[in-house]
Amino acid sequence: MAMVRRQKATIAALVLYWPTLFISAHIPIPEVVRRADMSDKSLHVLMYMILTFLLWSALKPQSKTNWRHLAPWLTLAIVLVYALCDEYLQRFVAGRSMDAHDLVADLVGAVAALVVVSIFSFWPALLTVTATTIYTLAVFTRANLTELLPVTSTVFHLGAHSFFTLQWIACLRSKFAMRRPDRRWLGMSLIAPLGLLLVTKASALISGKAFEGWDILAAAVGILGTIAIIAATPRTGFEEEAMRKIESISIARSRSTSIRPWALKWTTLPRRATAVTAPWIFPLSMYRCITASIWSRRWLDIPTSSGVPWGNS
Repeated sequence: MAMVRRQKATIAALVLYWPTLFISAHIPIPEVVRRADMSDKSLHVLMYMILTFLLWSALKPQSKTNWRHLAPWLTLAIVLVYALCDEYLQRFVAGRSMDAHDLVADLVGAVAALVVVSIFSFWPALLTVTATTIYTLAVFTRANLTELLPVTSTVFHLGAHSFFTLQWIACLRSKFAMRRPDRRWLGMSLIAPLGLLLVTKASALISGKAFEGWDILAAAVGILGTIAIIAATPRTGFEEEAMRKIESISIARSRSTSIRPWALKWTTLPRRATAVTAPWIFPLSMYRCITASIWSRRWLDIPTSSGVPWGNS
C-alpha cells in the first residue's frame, strides 16, 4: 500500500508539473523572470532534471537505473523528443527562439536525474533533487529575490526547507531504526536540513549576495516546525511494526556479516570422506556457503503485505 501511495503521488506531481513546464516555456518571458537574472541554461538543467526524475519515479518507482536495460534509454528518449518539440515550438512565441544550447542543457538535466536514480533509491534521490533545486534557486539567481519578491521568497524558503526536512526524516525512517522523539532522532533530523541551509547561505554570500535574515528565519521555522510536528505526532501501529522489522533485519545483517566461509566445520560435509569424495570437499563447502548467503539475502528482502521490502517503502 505504501508503494502504491508513493507512486500515485509521483504521478500526480508529474501530471501537474509537466503541463506547467510546457505552458511556462511557451509564453513570453515574464518581466519578473528577467529581473531575477538567472542563467537560462541553469534553469533548463534544473527543470529537466525534475521532469526526468518524476517520469522515472512514475514508471519505475522501486527500481534504480540500470543502463544495461532498455528503461533508462527509453526514458531519456522520451525526454529528448519532448525537448526537441519544445524548442521547435518556441520559434512561434514572441521573445523566444529555438536554441541548440538549451537542448544540450535539457539533455544534461535528464542525464543528471538518471545518474542520481542509478546511485540512490527513491527517498535519497528525491532528497538530492530537492536539495539541488533549493541550492540552484537560492544561489544562481543574481538578483536579490527578497527585494524583488519578498512574500514569494519567504514562502519558498519556508515551504522548500520544510519539504526537504520531511524527505530527510523519511530517509531516516526507511534506512535506520530510529524511535522518535529521542535525542538521537532529534539530532539526526537536524543534521541535513541545517547543513543544507548553512551551505546554501554561505554560497550565496560568497557569490556576492546580501545576507537575508528573513529568508534564514523562514527556513529555520520550516525545519524546526516540521520536526516538532512529527515528534508530537503519535506513532501508529504500522510504524511500530516497521521499527521492529528494521531492528530485526539490522541484527540479522550484523550477524550474517560475521560468518566466514572458512569457518565452516568439516561436520557439515559427509563424515565418510574417502579418496573419491576428498576432491569434492572444497567445492561442496563453497557451494553450501553460497547457497546459505543467497537464502539469507532472500530472507532479508521478504516483502511486506504491500509487496515492498522492508526499508524500501
